[in-house]
Amino acid sequence: VDIGVEEIRFKETPSGHKPFFKHAGLAAELDWESESHGTQSFVELFPWLYHSLEWGKLCVIDEVDSAVHPMVIEEILR
Repeated sequence: VDIGVEEIRFKETPSGHKPFFKHAGLAAELDWESESHGTQSFVELFPWLYHSLEWGKLCVIDEVDSAVHPMVIEEILR
């Protein structure tokens, strides 16, 4: 996951709502397809992680380290 992402906004496009990412140091936003595999994976995992952390529940994710940076995993576990 790119730690330079400052904001995620959803915009209406001809094919439906799509996320756009504002990065530190970049003037233009990047669309979903332009984001790295790690950022896409983290965005998809985030609702599950948030729910687990908010409610103190167990969240089992197979091979999370294949898409999310180990430093980010360390922060989640902390």
